[in-house]
Amino acid sequence: MSNFKEVLLKHFSKLIVYKALPIFWPTLNKIFRLFSTQSNYIPPKSRVFTSALLLSNKPDVKLYQGINLTDSAEGWLKNFHGIKKINIVSEFIYTNEDLIVVSTNYFKHKNLHMKFFLPIIFLAIKIRVKNRPVWIMLGDSFLLKSAIPASILVSICGGSLILQSSTISEAKRFGLIYPAGPYIWTVNYGNKHFFEQKLSWEDKDNLAIFAVSGDQIRSELYLKYKDKLSLQNFEVTGTDGSIGWADYCYFISSAKININTSLMKKIMLDKLGSLKDLLPKTYVTGRIFEGFCSGAVVITNANQVLSDLGFIKNLDYLDLDELIMNNFELPHDRLLKEIAIRGNKKFNTIIKPINKT
Repeated sequence: MSNFKEVLLKHFSKLIVYKALPIFWPTLNKIFRLFSTQSNYIPPKSRVFTSALLLSNKPDVKLYQGINLTDSAEGWLKNFHGIKKINIVSEFIYTNEDLIVVSTNYFKHKNLHMKFFLPIIFLAIKIRVKNRPVWIMLGDSFLLKSAIPASILVSICGGSLILQSSTISEAKRFGLIYPAGPYIWTVNYGNKHFFEQKLSWEDKDNLAIFAVSGDQIRSELYLKYKDKLSLQNFEVTGTDGSIGWADYCYFISSAKININTSLMKKIMLDKLGSLKDLLPKTYVTGRIFEGFCSGAVVITNANQVLSDLGFIKNLDYLDLDELIMNNFELPHDRLLKEIAIRGNKKFNTIIKPINKT
């Protein structure tokens, strides 16, 4: 009986996520905009705040093997904004901080949509009483399970949604309240040691990393072009989540080529149904910045996020679409080295701590 109940709840949850939330999003968006007339847009600015309360999952909750998103948020606040005092909590306990920050993993596994988002509404009221702005570290810009509670918080309390995977104009087109960015925050000065370049270009392995998991298009590209890369004297490895974290970091940091699509994934399109026309064609994952951090040549689809951050295609990275048109014929090694160095230098300039010169 308990198993039947679990299955039933799971199907009901999917029905809400795939059907109900997309239908109600336009109406909810109008309500959020009405609330936002009584709050303020407060984008990130360095040295404005000296303390922050960081809401995140409990330390013992391990969502997946990979970057710790709580550490990422903390490192970004400390290094990029100079906020020295950060109190990390799993439940809202206010101790007079200047700013409230909500990590992207705070919303995960809480099934807020099954509770009509009431816990977030109550949280927003508590924060509003304290008259403090909220920054939401929004990992998936268009995932309604996160976008709705994030919009509730910023529309009532003021603040901003911190973007990485999309631009302000893309977020506004979808209907997000108070978007800011894009910023590189999942890989920052505090945790770049996982991937940062430790070897010169000449000492790196002749290795090409292909991101395979997450979307069917990635696996199709890997199967289609891995032999072509092998013929160009590259060992080709597809990352699909099957290797351990230490091995993954080693592969990323030692590879010369890092290939990953920046296309809106099919699973996202399926979840959003009628809203898919509001989505951009491109969507940048954190793995793109792991590649820049490692000093590899990043190969991905040209997109507005990278343009807004200052990356120039075919100078700081290679355009995946153009390479496909050219049957994945890579430039000469000397040119690859120049592109890798420029991309890595630009990445490090972007994430440079405010107290570094």
